[in-house]
Amino acid sequence: LLRWLALSGAVSILMLVPGIGSTISLIGFAWVLALLVSTSTNRLHQGLHDRWARSVVVQPAPGGSGVAIVTCLVLVVIVAVVLPLLVLAVAGDQIQTILDQMGQSV
Repeated sequence: LLRWLALSGAVSILMLVPGIGSTISLIGFAWVLALLVSTSTNRLHQGLHDRWARSVVVQPAPGGSGVAIVTCLVLVVIVAVVLPLLVLAVAGDQIQTILDQMGQSV
C-alpha cells in the first residue's frame, strides 16, 4: 500500500478533486520523472517509492526452470483466446442482439 501510494496512488487520488486536474497531471508527470531518476541512480535500483515502502529489488536465481514463463504464456492464451471464445459461446445471442440494437440506433 505504501509503495502504491508513493508510486502513483496519491496523485491518482488527488485527480478526483474537481478543477485541479491539469495541475495534478503536471505534478504527476514530474513525480514519475523523479522516480525514474531516483531508480536509475540508486545502486540497488530502488526508487523513492521503494525506499519509502522499504521494498527491495530481488533478482531471480540463475538457471530457473522456466515455469514462470510458461505459466505467464498459458495465462495470456487463456485471457486473450479462451475467455473471449467462452464469452461468445455463452452470450453470443445476447451480444448479437445488442449489436443489432446499436446498429439500428445509429
